[in-house]
Amino acid sequence: MTLHWRCLQQMDVNYNISVQFLDAAQRKAAQHDGWPLDGAAPTASWKPGHTLADTYILPVYPDAAPGVYDVRVVVYALGEDGKIAHLPTVPPGGQMQASHVTLTTMRVGP
Repeated sequence: MTLHWRCLQQMDVNYNISVQFLDAAQRKAAQHDGWPLDGAAPTASWKPGHTLADTYILPVYPDAAPGVYDVRVVVYALGEDGKIAHLPTVPPGGQMQASHVTLTTMRVGP
């Protein structure tokens, strides 16, 4: 999966990107967390107008149950106290979400 980012304003924080596959019971089938481009493109280095194609390969966990999973993206920063601070998101339509954007769904087979 490739996420395409475009910087609209300078950022002072290096945000982590979490890509997750979750089912209706919030069980994960896969997850990857880290800075864009596996750390090579920290968000604090981005300049307005900067674009980036950030590719993720997420192996499905061997014990993941077959079924339908949401593909979610979470953007967050780690505070000095180790606590996660989610970046609020506004998907198309303008409805504010607390912590993530659901991009699509996928099916995991047996």
